[in-house]
Amino acid sequence: MAGAGTAVAEDAVVIGKNASECDIAASLGVAKPGCPTPGGQHKKPGTRGLAIGNVDAMPAAPPPSAPAAAPAHHEYTAAFQITFEFGSAKLTSEAQQMLDKIGAVLDAGATKFRIAGHTDGVGSASRNQKLSAERAEAVKEYLTGHFSIAAGRLQAVGKGSKELINKADPGAAENRRVEITNLGG
Repeated sequence: MAGAGTAVAEDAVVIGKNASECDIAASLGVAKPGCPTPGGQHKKPGTRGLAIGNVDAMPAAPPPSAPAAAPAHHEYTAAFQITFEFGSAKLTSEAQQMLDKIGAVLDAGATKFRIAGHTDGVGSASRNQKLSAERAEAVKEYLTGHFSIAAGRLQAVGKGSKELINKADPGAAENRRVEITNLGG
């Protein structure tokens, strides 16, 4: 969907309509039973603290006064082609199918997410801003209405046509999308 010279949110993963729940979970940094752990790392069986090998060759433990390094925060954002009826915030049946996969991924846990609606560049900036906010809210309402996702975990925002993926063709379908960002717990 995104090609050379196009832009999506920084580091966003573009998700196609045939994505699996595991693809969605990985793109949003969410643990989903039966899927590889987020970041593409499969969890390896542990040894329960047992060290096997040459103890003399093992690295020395850091001194107790050394602070542990905080893990780097990675913001997971995925762009979804969620379709709506023309000029409205009414979800299509194809969009509902994609949202069913997304909802199954977001259903458990306490992680918060931002849902950002985007429009194409056709029409006035004020109309596109209003429509993008309505579409983001429609996605939020669908997810909270069909899954046990608390409304407080989802933040809906409208971006209008300010962040086009395909600037060369403002009316292109790929500009009409929903981006979901993992905001953490």
